[in-house]
Amino acid sequence: MFDTKTGKGALCFEHPLDNKKLLPEFVKRIYADDLASLLTEFPLPLVFLEACQTGQSEAEKQEHTDPNASVAAALLQAGVASVIAMSHSVLVETARRFVNAFYQQLAEGQRIGSAVLAGKQALMQSTDRINIAGAGTLQMQDWFVPVLYQREDDPRLFSHALQLPDETEPEWLLGDLPETPKHTFIGRSRDLLKLERLLDRQLYAVIRGMGGIGKTAVAVELARWLVQCRRFERCAFVSVETYTHERAIVDILGKQLMDEKYSVAEYGDDLDAALQPIMQVLQTQRTLLVIDNMESLLADVGNTEPVLALADKLLKSHPQTRLLFTTREPLPTPFNNNICDIELGALSVTDAKALVMQVMNNEGLSLHPDDQGNTPQEVDDLVGAVGCHARALVLLARKLAQTGVIATTENLRQIIIALEKNHPINRENSLFASVELSWRRLPPLSQKLLKGLAVFHDGGTFGLPHVLGVDNNLMWQLQNELLKTGLVSMVVMHQRS
Repeated sequence: MFDTKTGKGALCFEHPLDNKKLLPEFVKRIYADDLASLLTEFPLPLVFLEACQTGQSEAEKQEHTDPNASVAAALLQAGVASVIAMSHSVLVETARRFVNAFYQQLAEGQRIGSAVLAGKQALMQSTDRINIAGAGTLQMQDWFVPVLYQREDDPRLFSHALQLPDETEPEWLLGDLPETPKHTFIGRSRDLLKLERLLDRQLYAVIRGMGGIGKTAVAVELARWLVQCRRFERCAFVSVETYTHERAIVDILGKQLMDEKYSVAEYGDDLDAALQPIMQVLQTQRTLLVIDNMESLLADVGNTEPVLALADKLLKSHPQTRLLFTTREPLPTPFNNNICDIELGALSVTDAKALVMQVMNNEGLSLHPDDQGNTPQEVDDLVGAVGCHARALVLLARKLAQTGVIATTENLRQIIIALEKNHPINRENSLFASVELSWRRLPPLSQKLLKGLAVFHDGGTFGLPHVLGVDNNLMWQLQNELLKTGLVSMVVMHQRS
């Protein structure tokens, strides 16, 4: 950033006072001259500042200010041979395209100047950047934003072309982790950061939220990232919606952590013996175990305690083993520490729109501005109508290009019902299945009273107890039960009511 009060460029870091928090609240500014003094003893050939204002100084706005105030200039003075900085705010997509070409050229043994030129050419050759919901594709001429500053000859960082490693992870390292959806993973950056730090400090983490909000998607994305960046050497995945008792869970984990030939049946009734080879793997390799859909298990009282005891035993096999749960409801002992819970809410409006556009692009669909209401405001209204609910947005994206935004918003309920009917076995379409599971968890009296809430679908201004014919105490009991299941925000309840 550029500090207009001091006339200095600075880099922003998390404040040391926030080092015990999962997300920072305060910023520590390291000014260009301080940063430069720290780097004088290091003969750095290149510093790449991929941030908005690192190439700017107040001299560009006020002639009397020292132009050396910019971060890039200060680094050159400190002895850094080459600095790449951004002269203006830069889109993520712009930066991605630039660095893709830039680093490729560096790795092939080209000079820094040639690599920068290749990156700029990549930006010039294609000016489409991002799709804006209801407004089409954003076209930009931003090839001039990356700027190269040099104080000496243009060097080569590598004398010959490098043999780049394979970017893909061996399949066995990821176990049965579900594939990333074709429309890729969108948003949740802060949730992912909190979970990554939580697993660094605690033995387990719990992703909690309503059905279809994206708990499994976040868990899978996090696990894939943690293995990719070597925070863990491998991971294993099991859904207790499918494998509901401890022997089945041990069997599926054994097949992932050992090999496909592993079978718990070979050990007879001795479950501890069947666990031994799995424990040996956990003791020698940093492993993340993802246990998905815990709410399904909690509905099965007979299997809950044995499975939780198994999870606790696996967790204690080695100090570096970690567990990652997904659930709609709080977990019982020994996994009921609130510090370990991350509540997953709806997507932000920006991420919700990005998800819709990404799903459409993946399926070759496009949303053009026209008389069907395909304007940015109408798209905002649509994502707001489903509360930025991830699974609902994926369902709706496939209909937008056919019917337009306004028609889709008006016929929301009918469209989702039709999709569920036509694709009953597609888990991504199981919006009503998740509602059904929450419904079954309610006591009979609450189920009976809940039907009366249908009149509040669009909100209301009069009292719920009066409409349902109950007193306030019973009303509060019903509300608490609904909040536990997550059913309240998915189906009928509205803040106004």
